[in-house]
Amino acid sequence: APLATGMVMSGDFSIETEPARGLLRVRVWGFFTEADVIRYHAAIVAASETLPQAPAAQLMVNDISEMTSQGQDIVAAFRQVMSDSRYVERRVGFVAASSLARAQLSRIIGSRTAQIFASEAEAERWLFTPPAARAA
Repeated sequence: APLATGMVMSGDFSIETEPARGLLRVRVWGFFTEADVIRYHAAIVAASETLPQAPAAQLMVNDISEMTSQGQDIVAAFRQVMSDSRYVERRVGFVAASSLARAQLSRIIGSRTAQIFASEAEAERWLFTPPAARAA
């Protein structure tokens, strides 16, 4: 049977690691439940542990451009994930397409070392540019 019109795709994600670059490449899509957020966090922790760099030295590109608008409870759950003390200093370049996604993301990332970009290439460029060169 065909999917019902307007049906929301359940939340899921993929994670690829690039050990030589200390990079986690994450894609997130759909509408998340709290169980999805818990599963996502556990997978991020497991992927991070496979990289040779210390967590604070690791970099992440997180593409949320296919993620649907999330409920406030899920925004709060993602905010809690982002405040994990093991990873709070990790630089994250987010890729977000819509202004609503950018607004929700701004609430999630707070004062972290993270930026929001329109493309993965822009996010990577920012991640791999030394902080002193970014400030210039």
